[in-house]
Amino acid sequence: MEKWAEKWATPFSPTTWDREHNPFLSEWWLGHNSRNIYDPNYSEKILSEFHARTKCIEKYGFAVPTEKILREILKVSPKGIVEIGAGTGYWSKLLQLLGADVIACDDGSGLYPFTVGTFFQIEPVSYQQIFRRKDVHERTLLVIWPSVDNVKIFNGYKGDTVAYVGEIDDGCTGYDPEIEKTWEMVKQVQIPVWDGIHDSLGIFKRKGN
Repeated sequence: MEKWAEKWATPFSPTTWDREHNPFLSEWWLGHNSRNIYDPNYSEKILSEFHARTKCIEKYGFAVPTEKILREILKVSPKGIVEIGAGTGYWSKLLQLLGADVIACDDGSGLYPFTVGTFFQIEPVSYQQIFRRKDVHERTLLVIWPSVDNVKIFNGYKGDTVAYVGEIDDGCTGYDPEIEKTWEMVKQVQIPVWDGIHDSLGIFKRKGN
């Protein structure tokens, strides 16, 4: 593996726990690290990675979790987690396996290429509906690749902590700097990404708390 690739790939080597419980990471690893820029078939392999990403999205979802990233979310979730737009429920399932108390919802209105609730029991309601429940606001809000206005999501949530997975600095997940008027990103952690995607985990705390 070339040094430039090793720099980004090494931190995401599957742990023993990942190998047992997190096949998405293993499939990402194989698809992402099967090439180098000096390979005469490099362009074909980039196309192959695109197809691998498409298949993984259809099977698992958009963002690739790791045990380390999941544990970062657990650290800030002493009273549990509520995931909105949970999709297949893959992240919710893994968080539950690590001991988290998780509520997940998705009304199926997103333009998803996958089946909602494949891995986890998903409540078929919108984030507005789940936010009507007072108990969910004690939990950390988990948002992964949202398909709606992020400002509305952050403003609708009355709790203190949001774990946001997506393209925070620039990209297609609709992050809006307007959020920073009332929220502060206290930690940002890189996660595994496909070529051309710039996902990370951002831990946000409500300002003034």
